[in-house]
Amino acid sequence: MNQPPVIAIDGPTASGKGTVAMHVA
Repeated sequence: MNQPPVIAIDGPTASGKGTVAMHVA
């Protein structure tokens, strides 16, 4: 459950790299 916060930080990037942000987390 620590991944959602990371995605929130990458909000702007999550636009196209949301999946990548999740893998990096």
